[in-house]
Amino acid sequence: MASNYTGPHKIILNRNNPNLGIGKHVGKVMKLASKESNFIVMSAGDDISYPERTKILTEEWIKSKRKYKCFGSDFERIDMDGSSLGIMKGSDIKFDDLTSIIKSNCVFGGCTGAYDLSLYRDFPSFIDGLVNEDRAFPLRCKLLGVDFKFIDKPLIKYRLGGISGGSSNPFKDLYGRSYLTVMKRYRLDYLQKINDINSINPTDKDILIKECHNQININEIRIKASESPYSFLSMLS
Repeated sequence: MASNYTGPHKIILNRNNPNLGIGKHVGKVMKLASKESNFIVMSAGDDISYPERTKILTEEWIKSKRKYKCFGSDFERIDMDGSSLGIMKGSDIKFDDLTSIIKSNCVFGGCTGAYDLSLYRDFPSFIDGLVNEDRAFPLRCKLLGVDFKFIDKPLIKYRLGGISGGSSNPFKDLYGRSYLTVMKRYRLDYLQKINDINSINPTDKDILIKECHNQININEIRIKASESPYSFLSMLS
């Protein structure tokens, strides 16, 4: 497909060998993109962007004079065959303080994300094994004192199944991922938040890092309870 492209845009074709994992791959993509631009529109896995998506997001970013650093939108869920499963409203981030963002492990529908590359350049690299890179950006925005922009319309088709799913656990979130899978990823989310907080060194750093550790401990209890009620009870004894 790339070799047959004849349009006006430059294509950088990249393949990681060995596989870097999601977080490290996103970091590499942003590093590659930073040589050409200051804005990146993400498109991951087997999702499909609406034709006007990049135009709308780029125009909003330029119009704001880079006031907005992180963008999200509504999205359409589709099945493996591409049939629509309905529109999902994204989460318009309205948290007023850093502690609220940490407690909620705030996310906005990361499949719809687009970012000013300062959110990558001004922070440490993503840690090994990180999957939810989108959960790092709301906190990074708040740490820098910059704004999030939500587009109140669907701009991407998010495919359930395949890359998005794959677990036999019957308890799944709205993205098709098992509850246990989500919980195991959260620990890495909070370790990344600790790194990001340390890099900016806000006045309430100690309080924020303590809250990150609180959330890690809570998450470990949830994992134990989900894996085995006997393990959970032994933790309480």
